[in-house]
Amino acid sequence: FRGRGIEFEEVRQYAPGDDVRSIDWKVTARRNIPFVKRFREERERTVMIGVEVSASTQTGTQVQLKETLLAKTGAVLTLIAEQNNDRVGLLTYGTDVQTYHPPRKGRGVVWRILREVLGSERKTSETRPQSPGDLAGMFEFLHRTLRKHSIVFVLSDFHDLGFERAMGSLARRHEVTCVRVTDPADHELPHVGLLRMADPETGQVSLIDTNDPFTRKHYQTEAERHWKQFGDICGRHGIDILTLRTDGPFMPELSKFFGRRNLRPRLKRAAAGGR
Repeated sequence: FRGRGIEFEEVRQYAPGDDVRSIDWKVTARRNIPFVKRFREERERTVMIGVEVSASTQTGTQVQLKETLLAKTGAVLTLIAEQNNDRVGLLTYGTDVQTYHPPRKGRGVVWRILREVLGSERKTSETRPQSPGDLAGMFEFLHRTLRKHSIVFVLSDFHDLGFERAMGSLARRHEVTCVRVTDPADHELPHVGLLRMADPETGQVSLIDTNDPFTRKHYQTEAERHWKQFGDICGRHGIDILTLRTDGPFMPELSKFFGRRNLRPRLKRAAAGGR
């Protein structure tokens, strides 16, 4: 997680691979060997993790349910924030607030969040109603409650897209990333013949032939349209998307995502220096 600025930390001897633009020429002249300035990121960052709790996240056709992947991802993000000495908070949201832990520091806070996020899967299946989520409500709640600039991760399958206005308001004040969990069945129908399908959000039931070429093509086209619309919404507001799949390991995707984010400021500085 990157802060909003950097501050001077120390001067040390130049090493191969250091950026020559960071050379401290005054110290270099005094010592007669090259020295470079080192900077560190501004600390005291606030990380907020929002997890959608809805009927559609309780689905999954492969290795795990979406809600299981959401819980694992939320736990890893919490531990990363704790390791970086950042304030971290948690919001679980269905049709309303389920759980809210304001961003704070401390091992005790982290353990409470971990217990909550890792227990959310069991609570969803045992005690919570099969209801649609309200992502617009989640974004609005975060916009109202987060006062300081925050790094916000919203974890969901983004089944419903009626949240653009609320998300845009949040993104104007905070750094927002949408962590989208998907299942193979979100993109392509399995070949299982006649299948009775129920929309987990609306409860509407349909009988379809999953082997019918027209049905399969229509399903795939609608899925592509949905995800293109989602990508366009995030793009309009400068929001990053991290996609994780229920049928594959998620840690490599997390590592690649943060690697790209950390590389971006260096590329910007290099481009500016080349002008």
